[in-house]
Amino acid sequence: FGKFELDRIRFKVEPCPLLVNCSEYKPDLIDLGSEEIGRGYWIHVFEEGIDSFGKFELDRIRFKVEPCPLLVNCSEYKPDLIDLGSKEIGRAYWIHVFEEGIDSFGKFELDRIRFKVEPCPLLVNCSEYTPDLIDLGSKEIGKAYWIHVFEEVIDSFGKFELDRIRFKVEPCPLLVNCSEYKPDLIDLGSEEIGRAYWINVFEEGIDSFVEKAIQSQSGQSDAEQRAAEFKKQFLERLNILKVAPYSFGQLTVRSLLDTRDQFLAAFSFCDPYLQIKQAENEQALLLLRQHLKFVDSLSIEARQIELIEGLVSGNIFDWGALESVKHLENPLFGLKQAREKIQKRPWLTDDVDSWLSRFKEEPHKLAIIFTDNSGVDILLGVIPFVRELLKRGTKVVLAANSYPAINDVIYSELIIVCERVAEMCPIIRNALSDEMLCIMETGSSSACLDLLRIEIKLAAVMRNADLILLEGMGRCIHTNYMAEFKCEVIRCAVLKNPWLAERLGGKLFDVIFKYTRPSLSS
Repeated sequence: FGKFELDRIRFKVEPCPLLVNCSEYKPDLIDLGSEEIGRGYWIHVFEEGIDSFGKFELDRIRFKVEPCPLLVNCSEYKPDLIDLGSKEIGRAYWIHVFEEGIDSFGKFELDRIRFKVEPCPLLVNCSEYTPDLIDLGSKEIGKAYWIHVFEEVIDSFGKFELDRIRFKVEPCPLLVNCSEYKPDLIDLGSEEIGRAYWINVFEEGIDSFVEKAIQSQSGQSDAEQRAAEFKKQFLERLNILKVAPYSFGQLTVRSLLDTRDQFLAAFSFCDPYLQIKQAENEQALLLLRQHLKFVDSLSIEARQIELIEGLVSGNIFDWGALESVKHLENPLFGLKQAREKIQKRPWLTDDVDSWLSRFKEEPHKLAIIFTDNSGVDILLGVIPFVRELLKRGTKVVLAANSYPAINDVIYSELIIVCERVAEMCPIIRNALSDEMLCIMETGSSSACLDLLRIEIKLAAVMRNADLILLEGMGRCIHTNYMAEFKCEVIRCAVLKNPWLAERLGGKLFDVIFKYTRPSLSS
């Protein structure tokens, strides 16, 4: 609907069908923004009227106000540092903070919202205690100075990201049109059936996350209590989204995934799948040497098909997908069983032949691979594919999340994983040594991928890439399915959700292997 309406978010609205011209329709008789005398009059009327209600003060509206005469350009002056109306992550975060941050005294405490708090019992007089040295609200010079300081700091980060302010980020330079790029495939705010379905998916999956969160901190006495509170508050959030889907910005699968991770982190469950990732990495490493020998024994064409099928099959090992979890809880479920589970070729989207044809041409100069899951996925799926590219002389960058999201491999873990692989594979060892294989971080903590927010060093390297591989439902289906790039792109995923599979014209465990070349215009 374009505009967020606080008082009507429970209803779907549309223009009156009897209007002659909706695009030219203006409901208001007078535009007070351009009528100074009228604006002054009506502001005065509301000031007087609100005074009659006693205590309600929007921002000292009992006073007549006018612009500061020393402003260079009043029409371009913007008092606010951040427009939360256009910053989805920021808007959702701050609404959540204000909800959570009212303590028992009615005061807003940003730095203590995870804890119950009370006054220090040793204070002489709590009612007169003031923690801050300076009240910037009453010190104009000081206020201006500190605002300037924060503006300078935030400018140095380019874009202000509440959950990623340790990184400078910028848009992916290989997007054809950043201004038209929309990362998410589906807007759940405008799709009632889809919204109901996905909220139910997250409700049904909550107990698995609670269980894993408790297991990850089994040595801490309050783990169960914190996990229960996580469940309670996340379910409350989902209930709000059922009736008011735009309450925290645009509602998508990505925003639901990110919200769940934020709630987990709020209760100190920052990486609940850590032990699972470590165990699965160790198991996959035991199988890697023999798997690489098998791959090398195949003919060139058979090897390429094997590598693609391995890349696809490994993507089933996703603890964030309910249908996958049913199989992953079986300790005997491995790559062979995953291959038996996925769709047989031809796949739902099957551009394998096009890729094989391209593979016979000149090698790529630089490939950027956005990684997904730990364990079998990264080690038996991605690494063999990377190894083949390296053998052709292609430089490869593995781009991993900076922070945990479900069982996705993160940057710090991937460095260790690649070092372990190097111990058994000279191709990987030499590539790391010669910097033909590099591990970089995305600056992200999401299971999805917003290509408008790429860590600045990675973005700089991407300018020279001629191949991108987006692996997994989160990074190439839920997001970036329709994105257009200036280079060749492989989108590779198993559809591990029946609703999404049906939406794309397939069924559960169907395969997407979508290879595209850039159009001549890009």
